[in-house]
Amino acid sequence: ATSGGTLPAAPTDGATFGFLYGVMLDSLVATGADVVIANIPDVTTIPFFTTVPYKVDPGTGTEVPLFIQPGDGAVRSATNADFILLSGSSLIGDVSGNYGAPAGVPLGFADIAPMPSSVVLDSVEIAVAQAAVANFNSTIASLAAAHNIPVVDINSIFTDIHLHGYELAGITFTSSFVTGGLFSLDGVHPTDLGSGVIANEFINTINANFDASIPLVNIIDLMEEISLKKSASDISYNKEAFDNVVRMFSGK
Repeated sequence: ATSGGTLPAAPTDGATFGFLYGVMLDSLVATGADVVIANIPDVTTIPFFTTVPYKVDPGTGTEVPLFIQPGDGAVRSATNADFILLSGSSLIGDVSGNYGAPAGVPLGFADIAPMPSSVVLDSVEIAVAQAAVANFNSTIASLAAAHNIPVVDINSIFTDIHLHGYELAGITFTSSFVTGGLFSLDGVHPTDLGSGVIANEFINTINANFDASIPLVNIIDLMEEISLKKSASDISYNKEAFDNVVRMFSGK
């Protein structure tokens, strides 16, 4: 999905995934250790796919849909069912001619200069990715039950955060890029705060299933460490780059 559906040609087939996952669980159980696993989140809920709009303002004061080259090669206007990848944000309006478009023609603003397929996850490719995740998760649930292994439902957790946010101490964190607080600048991996939220889901599952009493991660401490501090001098990051990213996607 992060390659715009271009690499590899298709997700791992279900039979191969089931065989390999079963071998892995057999090996883990054979050690005698207690085991807990997680399923796979819907990858299209992360900021890498949801940040860049399919409509942009080419300087006319009116937003227009970007032209894209979907996986089938038939150039068309993007719709709200297509995702422009975060990696494609810097290509919008490019006039270099380096991406299959004529030099001087802004990328994305003409049918002869579409956004390349490698930075577009079109509606068909989204369906393929989501179907693969659903099939893999069904296999994980079945094999976990057969091995009596508890599963952390990360898929439902990520989806709920994407739809409703995650509220803590009066602050709602979201899956929005940069400003949401839960995902790092690559739009894929969690921040310390996001990792703490995930860790606590594992801890809750472990405590409930193995009569354990592992203390939860103190999320409040993590909140104090992330870039929600008011003073930029307290934050360890490239301020100019960070501010540019925020302006790009917030319009501020």
